[in-house]
Amino acid sequence: MKQNIVEQIRDSVDILDLVGDYVPEIKRAGTYYKACCPFHKEKTPSFTMNPDKGLFYCFGCQTGGDIFDFIMKMESLSFNEAVRKLAERAGIDWHQEEIMTEEERARLKLYKLMDFAKEFYHKQLFSERGAQARNYIKSRSLTKETVEKFALGLSFFDGLTAAALKAGFTIEDLKKTGLVNSNKNDLFKNRVMFPILNHRGETVAFGGRVLDDNIPKYLNSPDTILFSKSRVLYALNFAAPAIRKEGRAVLLEGYMDVIAAHQSGVANCVAPLGTSFNEGHAKLLRRYTDTATVLFDPDTAGQKASKRTALILLEQGFYVTVATLPEGLDPDEYIIKYGADSFKQITQTGKDIVTYQLDSFLNGAATISAKEKSEFATEIMDIIARQQDKIIKAEWLALAANRLGIEQSILLDNLKNKPKEKVYKEAAAPQVKKENLFKGFLPAEISLLRIILKYPAYVGLCDELQNTPLSKTQVGVILKNVALLYSENADGFGLTQKLLQALPQLKEFILELLVKEIPQGLKPKVEIPNLIKRIEEFYLQKRYKELQQQLSSYGPGQVPLALLKEQIEIQKKLKSK
Repeated sequence: MKQNIVEQIRDSVDILDLVGDYVPEIKRAGTYYKACCPFHKEKTPSFTMNPDKGLFYCFGCQTGGDIFDFIMKMESLSFNEAVRKLAERAGIDWHQEEIMTEEERARLKLYKLMDFAKEFYHKQLFSERGAQARNYIKSRSLTKETVEKFALGLSFFDGLTAAALKAGFTIEDLKKTGLVNSNKNDLFKNRVMFPILNHRGETVAFGGRVLDDNIPKYLNSPDTILFSKSRVLYALNFAAPAIRKEGRAVLLEGYMDVIAAHQSGVANCVAPLGTSFNEGHAKLLRRYTDTATVLFDPDTAGQKASKRTALILLEQGFYVTVATLPEGLDPDEYIIKYGADSFKQITQTGKDIVTYQLDSFLNGAATISAKEKSEFATEIMDIIARQQDKIIKAEWLALAANRLGIEQSILLDNLKNKPKEKVYKEAAAPQVKKENLFKGFLPAEISLLRIILKYPAYVGLCDELQNTPLSKTQVGVILKNVALLYSENADGFGLTQKLLQALPQLKEFILELLVKEIPQGLKPKVEIPNLIKRIEEFYLQKRYKELQQQLSSYGPGQVPLALLKEQIEIQKKLKSK
């Protein structure tokens, strides 16, 4: 890959804007910026960004790098895929296939096939044979703009396979994308088609609704190289900006629910695909917000799904509310009858999960036995135990005790005596063991490095340290490389990135240096000599003590003259400091 393309992208993409697309809240901290790390759970922000150098570093999990490192880790991309995504973001023209590996070219071909299929199905919807499908869409009150936005389509009993082969794709390609069945025939037949895009806006699968009495009513693509049901939320690519703006995601049950909500202007809605909401979905959603409303059907199955989904979201650190629509209406039916504003208000005024469960239990039966109350108390305390915020947990406990007429102490005892069920915990959540990267180094050495990395023009002042033991340490190696790189490029442009490339084994060490504040008003020309003096004194005193120990081991008249001379020279140097 041409290095100037990478540099051009790096200069064009602001790291604060990029991180801001994934991290809900970024706050200024002096000349740097901080947020809670998206790569591990934490309450106190330790994820630090240096916008001047385009770098980030987390002091909690010690993950760091530039815009490419961030997007690669955030979206599980290869370097070339990250370049492609960031180039598109920056509006930079590049020839992607020239820099791709064979595996990446193969994946790109499959993405092109999915886009081909999406376009094929969409055209069929507006063909002569598409009247029945268009009538169905019209019956759901979808506008032409909505149909275009979501690229709705139609599959006949044949057609896609032949068209794809004619366009240069193979049966193997069709198999890998799940577009054909085991008999090599079109998987989707006589269905209204819903393209499924991942959060990056790439077509990865399809869903189809029958237009006759065949079953299943809804059919999704199988999991493939491009698609995993547990990692995709329908319409998240469209909903992400609204989720960030509203500070809340709304979870609905199906395609039509989500499409109707978006058409009405409630665009922060998404839905899981043909599978129950799971931890993967929650982790994906957590990139955009920490607040969610679950709005499923009000029937028994819907209530169970609401509770299960809410618990998963709780374990991922979300504040969760549950909402329901009256009269058993679907979102599109409710919007038609009561309007978009009323629907939006319902999504914003749901009940927290504890209140929702208490209402469902207490309002659902005329009489409640002691046994039923005891069983429910155990169930509600299990939910309360999963709340990570101590204040909310205390409020929920008081609410449950009041509504059930049971003392808080008894509810807590009930929880303590109950065998703990295994609940999901994020792998990175337990303890993130932080290694002290600067252990064993003098504070003066670390301060010196930070100043030199900020003001590389003064690296020449450090030349005398190359004659000390410091030259063999990580600090010495970094100083030597800064001096070399600065001599090659006196304006210092791109020096940080070149340093990271030259010393990949010291990447975390260098990044942690770069994202620490330097006192305002510091004068490098004054501070650097002072630090060098302290460092030299330390090594001289250390060597002097070593010599004393060595000399004490010799008898009278046996002391080597060279050692004695060295000790005298060190004494002179220390006195002159």
